[in-house]
Amino acid sequence: MSIRRVSTAWALLAFLPQEDPVVQPLRPLLTEHGRCPTRRTWERRLAALPATLPGLLGRLGRQLVTVLNPWAQQGHGAACDSTAVRAQGGVWHKKDREAGLVPPTSIDTQAHWSKSGWHGWW
Repeated sequence: MSIRRVSTAWALLAFLPQEDPVVQPLRPLLTEHGRCPTRRTWERRLAALPATLPGLLGRLGRQLVTVLNPWAQQGHGAACDSTAVRAQGGVWHKKDREAGLVPPTSIDTQAHWSKSGWHGWW
């Protein structure tokens, strides 16, 4: 879920019906008696996960790269992250930005709207 940025019950329930090759082996593991649990059940289960889980998964990934050494035969590898980061503070509306109205200091003036397939508009 961390890799695909599925962090809410709604996102998980939208993710599971897809015919993606990644989802197909997961679907039987996440269903009970052939049925998917309700949204509220997923909300309770996700709330029970520790906040340190993403860090633990990152540590596991680094350890796997060290142990498996996947670039031993090809020579080198690279990784890049194009994940958009949610800005802190409030929203600087387009009409205010175009009018030149400076927002309160809590708003990031360099931030703009973004859209992704997983998060929608934000």
